[in-house]
Amino acid sequence: MLILFTIFLACGSELRSPRASSKGSSTTQESGASDGETLTLEEFWSFASAIEYDIHERVTQHRKERDLDELIPHNLLVDLTRAHSEAMAMQEVPLGHDGFEERYDIIVDEICYDIFFVAENVGYSDTIDNAGETIFANWLSNEEYRGNIEGPFHLSSIGSFELENQVYATQIFVQVQ
Repeated sequence: MLILFTIFLACGSELRSPRASSKGSSTTQESGASDGETLTLEEFWSFASAIEYDIHERVTQHRKERDLDELIPHNLLVDLTRAHSEAMAMQEVPLGHDGFEERYDIIVDEICYDIFFVAENVGYSDTIDNAGETIFANWLSNEEYRGNIEGPFHLSSIGSFELENQVYATQIFVQVQ
């Protein structure tokens, strides 16, 4: 008997204006971005995992059905979400939002826009089979996570990490002014 288990938590914070406008070259190389900032969908698809692609498509379709703007992938957010998903999988941090303040500070320092709000969804599935569908469905069933998915955000990226048939996923949303 296959049992699916998904945990979800929500986190969000209003942000101050950026303190700096530097671009990290390592994030550009890791994500494959050409400009060090936003990604074209082709760039995102060129390195997204099947689960990241699946969740992104589900979020995009959900937003389209509600006449909401499409979210633009950002290379820094890809790197942050993947790193957090890996840290949860490796049990360096518990499943949840540990380190959100550090991710928040990096986003404010590195993204060259006036940032108004940042939110984060995290999820876990104990099977790779249908993991994207399961994580997304659980996000929709959580009022805060659904609010993030349906929120007035502009930038967003999803990172996942698979370990021993388990999947950890993080999605960060950024609203810019």
